[in-house]
Amino acid sequence: MTKILICLLAFSFLGCATHGEKFVGNWIQVMPEGLNYVQGVTLNEDGSAVSIGMATLQYKKWKESDGKLYLWGKSIGNGMTFKFVDTLSVIKISSDSLVLRNSGDSNMNYYRIKDVDELIKK
Repeated sequence: MTKILICLLAFSFLGCATHGEKFVGNWIQVMPEGLNYVQGVTLNEDGSAVSIGMATLQYKKWKESDGKLYLWGKSIGNGMTFKFVDTLSVIKISSDSLVLRNSGDSNMNYYRIKDVDELIKK
């Protein structure tokens, strides 16, 4: 009985780790044509997050749970700084694309890239 319980616990931990690993990487938001800037987020394995191309919106950490992606950070602008948590519904995730929905029911499309520095240099 103990061996079965240990196996079940091990599989549940592995399942959780694998699910979150799908999100790890650099995600760039698809912007409307004509806008020539890049923005997105890097989601690291350790749960930390880093904004891409957004100096006034600084992501600090992330978590995925129950079909939601949570992004914690701070917003800096207009002489004020405040902490926030974005709660986004995960509509779709694959090896190279991510679709999230915000509270305003707008979909946000992202694509995964390997090297952020190369993209920003272009």
